[in-house]
Amino acid sequence: MALGHEASSFDVALKRNQKRVVSKGLEDSPIYSALCAYLKHRQRSFYGAYGLLLEELSRFKPMDSHNWPNNAKALANTIKREAGAYRQMGIDIHFDEVRRAEGYFIKIWQEEVSAARA
Repeated sequence: MALGHEASSFDVALKRNQKRVVSKGLEDSPIYSALCAYLKHRQRSFYGAYGLLLEELSRFKPMDSHNWPNNAKALANTIKREAGAYRQMGIDIHFDEVRRAEGYFIKIWQEEVSAARA
């Protein structure tokens, strides 16, 4: 016990603050907001090609999104760049390394949010 607090309370506060900072950084990402809306609407997961994901996310595209990717490659680059932040927000991503006829595939799923993590 230090300064009247349990040792674990510091870890909890640190993680909460880190998540808040990451969330603030993602506020300007139109892909992140569309992805959150998509996952909420679609059973918390997606598996398929980037082109299909771009189509699906376009339905949830924010109205004022001036940074929206024009094609599947641009979407892939954005998601790869932001993947670490997504993971900290409870969205896991797996990038398939094998190219298929439809292109590269991606698997995205959202962890269940528990009261202890919120």
